[in-house]
Amino acid sequence: MAPRESFKIDKNDPDLQTFELYIAELHPEFRALRQNGQPSYEHPDFCEKTLEFSCLPASDDPYDLLAINLFDKSDIEKYISYVFDRLREKISKLISNDKLKFRTFSRIEKELVNVKYNSVIDNAITNGIQELDNVLKYSYSILDPWLSEYLPTIINIDKNILINNELLNEIVIKTKEVVTVLKELSQAPFMRQDVEMSLWNKDKCFAFLSTLFLTEYVGGLEDYVNEYFQSYEDYKASKKINIIYDRGYLADSGMPRWIKLYAVLILCYELLNVLGDDSKVDKYQSPSKFIYIYRHGGSAGDDFNITYRWLFIKAWLYSYLKNKDMSASKASLAIVKDDRFYYLDNELRIVKDGYKETDEECFSRRKNTLTKELSKWNKHTGEFGYVSQMLFKKSMNSYEKQKKKGL
Repeated sequence: MAPRESFKIDKNDPDLQTFELYIAELHPEFRALRQNGQPSYEHPDFCEKTLEFSCLPASDDPYDLLAINLFDKSDIEKYISYVFDRLREKISKLISNDKLKFRTFSRIEKELVNVKYNSVIDNAITNGIQELDNVLKYSYSILDPWLSEYLPTIINIDKNILINNELLNEIVIKTKEVVTVLKELSQAPFMRQDVEMSLWNKDKCFAFLSTLFLTEYVGGLEDYVNEYFQSYEDYKASKKINIIYDRGYLADSGMPRWIKLYAVLILCYELLNVLGDDSKVDKYQSPSKFIYIYRHGGSAGDDFNITYRWLFIKAWLYSYLKNKDMSASKASLAIVKDDRFYYLDNELRIVKDGYKETDEECFSRRKNTLTKELSKWNKHTGEFGYVSQMLFKKSMNSYEKQKKKGL
């Protein structure tokens, strides 16, 4: 019997180039593996290091690191609009027309000024306007560590600035604090002074206050960011600091042309997360799901997550097999027993009638799927790599469907 042929992935496989362009370029942990102009997957410890990353590409995390770095300024603006629409849906029956909406907001603002109560922030006697103003100032301060990444220093001249997991987690934690305070405020006395509003449930009160707060927050963002950078310009002038190069982000005024305010994404989603029962939260699109759907023509986000994950698996296998001689079947064993490759398997492992498959059944199912995938890679002869072609084809089909719907 002839020995089985070793399974290899060609170093010129177009899928590897797609991985480097679509994933490594926008994922700081992968990008850090590039050495001497070589792609990340050529790093000698690629296999070991990537499985230790905080967030593998295309996970189900609402703040998936790759997905967040896919957002540009216009994408963030679209997500803000999406969240405003969801909040307004929650209170649309309460405020049915613009005149009534204006009158209701006016009443709330009056109560915010007039009603005195113990602050949920510092236990001092305050009113709603002062309370919201304190929360607003704290919310803006969450931006500072990220804005500092854009300062034109000699140390950092990278024009493609990515957010890393450490900073992202810091923003998430602080934003959750803001939302917790807003939740407490929505149950404070001034939200119950008006006869009509005294009949609202907690969700509706929170949605109303969130809409008011988010409107103020977004409206003041530009001024806050400009003031931040102007204070830096003033500091440079006072210290006679002269930075002679332009990273491409700074306009003539010294203000950045493009700032990707990721903290806004997080605030928006955390506000949505409070609304409704936990079982209903999935109906709201997280930033991760939103960007995958938006970037790929309105198709299901999970479908594209899986394709992005295949790109990573292919790059991982290329590195793993580079100096090994083994069959495709044996190579697949390195993946099928590692849960880190299978972010959706918590759902897949629940079969019919609540029965949960055993580990052996799980590994067998994974091995069957992976072996079939490897066979497709081997047989593929198109101009693009097999996984890349699937990604582009799904995107094209989604756009065509959207076009037919007139969207």
